[in-house]
Amino acid sequence: MTREKEVIYRRLLYIGLVDIRNFSYRATQEPTNPWLPPLNRDEIMAYIAGLSDLLHDLAMHSAKNFEGWNDWHDEYFALGYEGFCEAFAAEKYPSLIHDVAKLLKSA
Repeated sequence: MTREKEVIYRRLLYIGLVDIRNFSYRATQEPTNPWLPPLNRDEIMAYIAGLSDLLHDLAMHSAKNFEGWNDWHDEYFALGYEGFCEAFAAEKYPSLIHDVAKLLKSA
């Protein structure tokens, strides 16, 4: 794995946790921001669960300094991210992880 990809994957982990924190906060508040699409608590919790699932294996490999990471893992993560995007469209679930994930395509 290149150093550039390693940095991007670690950034995805961090940004994913920020998204989880932000959506968790949103689940506990009444909707007040007119710029955000309205989501009910069940939709927010499903998003948090989906993002947590996506980041789970990535966190394990990051903890091992990506030892043993190869092209198969890149493809597996890309497929997982694609499925996550299909389930949680960026238009309805605006989050930071989508911006960082775009960096993987150019790495």
